[in-house]
Amino acid sequence: MQDPLAETNTAHGKGVNGLTMTPDGRYLVSLGLDEKIRLWNTESGKNTFVNYGTSWRNRFKLHMEATVSGVDVWPPLLYIPSDDRQVLVYRLLDGVLVQRLKGAYGRVICVEKRDAYQEYYSGSNGGEILVWEPPIQGDTPDTMEEVDLDAWSASETED
Repeated sequence: MQDPLAETNTAHGKGVNGLTMTPDGRYLVSLGLDEKIRLWNTESGKNTFVNYGTSWRNRFKLHMEATVSGVDVWPPLLYIPSDDRQVLVYRLLDGVLVQRLKGAYGRVICVEKRDAYQEYYSGSNGGEILVWEPPIQGDTPDTMEEVDLDAWSASETED
């Protein structure tokens, strides 16, 4: 007899190398070596079928650590490290890419948040840790634009 949950037990076409829970515990994000991001409803155990597009790169069999914005951010945002030296920021519930955070010299492998200060940190295999902060009130762009400088690098070059 075939397992009735066999199809739901397969999350990705290749290995899974990252899992991240939302702060409220309602969703689980899985990152796969098939370069797919999946959002799972933890109550039902089912894939929500949110389409995060094809911008994300994940080709190495090493653990990747993504993070989700805190409960005070709406809509919730998903910060995904990418093999192509950037952090991709998606709206969690509909998969829209809202920002590309660029500046790392190596492959970005982890992202972590510091809720009290609305800061995000990314680490890469190039040895750097970058900090990302939201724009100052009033400086919010109307459309998605690429961010090329992190706060630490900018402060090191200023006199």
